Amino acid sequence: MRTKLLTALLLAVLISGCSSGKGNETTTGKGPGGSEAPVVMRKKIEHLTPKTYVQVTIDLFKEQKKWTREFQDFMKKKRHNFYRSFGLTEKKYIDYLTKNQGTIRNYLKRNPHLNQQMNRLRSLYTQ
Repeated sequence: MRTKLLTALLLAVLISGCSSGKGNETTTGKGPGGSEAPVVMRKKIEHLTPKTYVQVTIDLFKEQKKWTREFQDFMKKKRHNFYRSFGLTEKKYIDYLTKNQGTIRNYLKRNPHLNQQMNRLRSLYTQ
């Protein structure tokens, strides 16, 4: 799965004609959550060579590291706002589970439809 994703991203970069190097210009575009983020416009590659292919790949890996960090920050903010919408904090939510595992387990045994729903939803997001 990771290989397919990496290949698709690499192809997208190559198709868009991007490369690093001289002539890069920075403009502004929408980032995660609609925030303004810099977008680097790169010099178009007319013909791929081993050198330009490797440079694009290196740039892709650098960008992916940045995207991962931005995505993690974005998700942290979303989680914080989610718990806050219930008047909770993530710590309070996790502490409740830690201190009340047996009670929660018994509740789910008495309500198997809720247990099934939780398991089904969990499997959708942990694949």
